Amino acid sequence: MSKLKELALENYSKAYARKVVADFFSAHELMQGKQILTFTEISQVNMFVLQHLFTSWQEETAKLQSPYFDYQAYEVKEALQQFMNTVSKHIAIRREHLEPLVNYAVKSTLVLLLAPQEFFAQLIRKEGFTINISQLQEVAKYIQINKSLLTSFLNRLTSVADQELPVNQALRVLEEVCQERRDELESPDQYLDVFSRKIPVYKEDLLETPAPVEQKPVAPVVNNFGVDIEQFVKAVNNSPVTTPTPPIPAEPVKPVSDQVKAASLHEKFMREQVTLNDRLKQEPKPTLLDKVQKTRIQDIKSAISLNQRFLFINALFKGDGTAFNQALQEIDQCQDYQTASSLLKEKYAAKYGWDMKSEEVDSFIEVVERKFY
Repeated sequence: MSKLKELALENYSKAYARKVVADFFSAHELMQGKQILTFTEISQVNMFVLQHLFTSWQEETAKLQSPYFDYQAYEVKEALQQFMNTVSKHIAIRREHLEPLVNYAVKSTLVLLLAPQEFFAQLIRKEGFTINISQLQEVAKYIQINKSLLTSFLNRLTSVADQELPVNQALRVLEEVCQERRDELESPDQYLDVFSRKIPVYKEDLLETPAPVEQKPVAPVVNNFGVDIEQFVKAVNNSPVTTPTPPIPAEPVKPVSDQVKAASLHEKFMREQVTLNDRLKQEPKPTLLDKVQKTRIQDIKSAISLNQRFLFINALFKGDGTAFNQALQEIDQCQDYQTASSLLKEKYAAKYGWDMKSEEVDSFIEVVERKFY
């Protein structure tokens, strides 16, 4: 069973959530219900956001208890269901409330993708000493990645119990099913490629040695009012999307210092910019000992850690992960260091305004040097 790097998983989920939410709210004031289903390119992330909303709704309705009113009466349940359908058509989420939901959804999706057995095991453990099969069947409505594994697991459970069974027994059944169907698990690569369109990520960044990973999916809530997730999704999907007219902000007046800074930006860049060729001429050639001390790398992509990747993308490529990946691919195709340095100087340093004396540039060039020395 694969073990995930918890810190790397959390950092990536936060970075991805921050990016996609910022992109969305650059053009919208609120997230509305119908937009959730197409919010990201990965449908599983959208479904986990929807799951959280639906679970929150169930928790709120479950609080409706009174010694004076019968909330279990047929007419009351019908009225509550109609009310839910109406409310689901008017979902409106602000940025500060959406970002934590997307963070949770991305993290859950990556765990389901890279460690499906552990994801389902955490669902089982949340139940306590026994599990309710019908509640797991409700959760299954949200699962799209590795759904065949969950379906096989539920079928096996229903063959040994009607409604409930001990958690330990359920975990043993899960392990058996995962062993039998390990060849049927979906490949993570295609999903990671889609994730990487926003923030680059590689499987080796998130996986360690086989062992459990701490992951706490949202616990299923007993549906006391006959509210069905399929009706909820249908109501959300049929809801109108209104586009609020944002106020036109007054054009900010730049301080005098900012105007002077902008006016002299080109001169400053030309004065302080040190090209890669200049550095090669100024710096002494590395000695044999220097070269030995630097471990040569074959694949530059694998030599850059997740934290370094975030640093280089933000500091050197202005947040453009696609350009960063393209640069790495082009460097890997270079025959020698001189060709790679010319590539960086002519194509990227000037375009993104690199400060060639900065620590970020030094660190990046050091990695490139290890590719060729």
